[in-house]
Amino acid sequence: MRFSAITAAFLATLATSPAPAQAQQDLVGFDRASFGRAVLNRKQAAGAGGNDDMVLELSVGDYNNEPITTYSRESVFAKMGLSVGRLDILTDNGVFPCTAFIVDRKHILTNYHCVPGILDNERAGATRIDSVMFVAGYIEAGIEETTRKYTVIPTPVEAHEDLDYAVLEVIGNPSSEFGTLKLAAHTPADGDPYWVIGHPMGEAQRISREKCRANKPALSGHQLLHTCDTLPGNSGSPVIDASLRAVVGLHHAGSRKDSVNFAIPMTEILNRSSALMAAVGDDGPRPDPNPEPGPAPDPELAICDEMYTEAKSLDSCPAYEVYLSQCGQHRYAPFA
Repeated sequence: MRFSAITAAFLATLATSPAPAQAQQDLVGFDRASFGRAVLNRKQAAGAGGNDDMVLELSVGDYNNEPITTYSRESVFAKMGLSVGRLDILTDNGVFPCTAFIVDRKHILTNYHCVPGILDNERAGATRIDSVMFVAGYIEAGIEETTRKYTVIPTPVEAHEDLDYAVLEVIGNPSSEFGTLKLAAHTPADGDPYWVIGHPMGEAQRISREKCRANKPALSGHQLLHTCDTLPGNSGSPVIDASLRAVVGLHHAGSRKDSVNFAIPMTEILNRSSALMAAVGDDGPRPDPNPEPGPAPDPELAICDEMYTEAKSLDSCPAYEVYLSQCGQHRYAPFA
């Protein structure tokens, strides 16, 4: 397959072508037509908690979640927030947003109950996941220009329901622009100061820092207890130790009865995860100083990669059709 012939066919085809509620027991849902936009159009909300004590999100006392734009772009809050984005899960019954954050060159971390667990949530009413998108840089309400959108492979690289975490692969390298968050295998202490950064209600990025700390006791069983305010959409948010400037927990639930939120301790996740251990350290993943020589690059694979990138940038059906006609077995073909 020659690149010049494909490009000619590609071009020839193109030339001939034509304000949040505090219902903490709810899993917020949006219309399918909103997928791919920074501003989601809310037409539905699927309950996720019923009358159970455990809910997916909880506001503790007065709601103290602030827009990240309250602080300067040079602030530590804004800089750490760069690596946090909204995770939009497109299902056959709407779009359900969570939060995720970048851990290395091609991986993000979120909750299992977001992907793939949304299909297990009876209130969501979804029977399939059609697509997943990571929206980075959404910091000002209604402003699309600062955002970058990355396609996410819906099948997790690694996922464990009991620890409610999933490692997902992103197509592209969001870390080159938005950086990564450091993960810490740290045992929390009572009263440790925290920040939680995320996208509650699918909104532009917000931070919880006032009265945001480890509970007393900080640990109960396999849970990290914290008092940082969250709302639906915060699932998958990093719990950041303000002293360490590192992620010590993965927020995922709350208790109405005890007025406390829950996170999975990062120590528990790292003890289980082979995919994330490489991301631990001051500088994130470190390259192998003596790498094994890899196979020679496949020229057809490189061509198909380039064709997919061009089709995605043009965002038109004819462009994708030409790509599929030449690269039907390519790794990105399902997305086209």
